[in-house]
Amino acid sequence: VLARLKTCGYQIAVCSNWGWDFHGDFLPTGLGEYIDCFVSSAQAGYRKPHERIYEVVLAASTTHAENAVFIGDSIRADVLGPQRAGIRAIHLTSSPADGFVGEHASSLAAVADLLGK
Repeated sequence: VLARLKTCGYQIAVCSNWGWDFHGDFLPTGLGEYIDCFVSSAQAGYRKPHERIYEVVLAASTTHAENAVFIGDSIRADVLGPQRAGIRAIHLTSSPADGFVGEHASSLAAVADLLGK
């Protein structure tokens, strides 16, 4: 899915409430070649869902909020937080919470389909 999104021209950033060594911990997964930038809460000085961490991600990826899509499994940190920063957010979940009316997808492949790529 990440290769598919990269082929379609997407920049991919990873944002996490993780420590300083986040980038190093992620690389052994073999997915590092698809990631354009990594932002951890330790590096940004803010934890999700603070609006400032999303601004740091946007600056690191040199994109604007209106062109970004944030995907994650936490409604509070990965949907509501990015939305407050003006970023489109997709909740990655197999079963949306009762009353949740935002965008959601059950897998990354479904996210790629939702993005029309």
